[in-house]
Amino acid sequence: ERLIKMFNALGIPENQEIEHKTLTNAIETAQKKIEGNNFGIRKNLLEYDQVMNEQREIIYAERRRVLDGESMRDVIYKMITDIVENTVDMVIGDDVWEVMTGYGHAVEHASSYCRKKKLLLAGEFDNQAYFEQIKAMPEWRNVEFLGYVPTSQVREKVYNRSSVGLVLLHKAPNHTHSIPIKQLEYMQAGLPVVASREVEFCKQVTEAENCGIVVNPLDTDQTAEAIRAIIGNPERAKQMSANAKRASADKYNWSSQEKILIGLYKALID
Repeated sequence: ERLIKMFNALGIPENQEIEHKTLTNAIETAQKKIEGNNFGIRKNLLEYDQVMNEQREIIYAERRRVLDGESMRDVIYKMITDIVENTVDMVIGDDVWEVMTGYGHAVEHASSYCRKKKLLLAGEFDNQAYFEQIKAMPEWRNVEFLGYVPTSQVREKVYNRSSVGLVLLHKAPNHTHSIPIKQLEYMQAGLPVVASREVEFCKQVTEAENCGIVVNPLDTDQTAEAIRAIIGNPERAKQMSANAKRASADKYNWSSQEKILIGLYKALID
């Protein structure tokens, strides 16, 4: 464009032959750029076509297997599994590992909570290697591991034997705005809770209902002090227990939430 403006300013006719090193170099450079750009377009088109061709080959091969009467159950199951695993990985990232290390953190400092009390741990470990690693910890002697406990037996085997319910979830994207069922179960059972400040629901409910103590889940000393404060003060623990039961009966149950849910449905329909 700069050269065109210059020639227009000089009044050179369009059909007049012009020879100049600068002009020749400029034209060659422009041609190379255009050719390079066209080459890149053709290359990308060929690569895209190759990918499409590979996909067609895969799809037609699977189609042939269906037409031949072959069972596709395992293939489809693997597809579903891969999609679910990839989606979960994208959403929670390292949060699962953070939850698992939270168990190790609780076990590691179990002896700090209260010398005469044991940490009741119920449920199953998905990662057997991690489970073996935790069991090898010296502090495991302060843990009573119950393994899987059927829902019908949880109150008898866990809640009735407990003085405090721990909801010590670490800070993670899928925790911050969650509603941990364990918090509600502990409250329904009349257990004072030591709740994580990193979960908004736990923090708000525990403080508003005065049914426990909110702590930094990574601060072992603070957590231990909160547990000792509840266990060491029977009157305070009794009041927290009553508050928890009352809040569970009045607010945090399906019967009370039913009205809110039905109201939402009606609002959407209207």
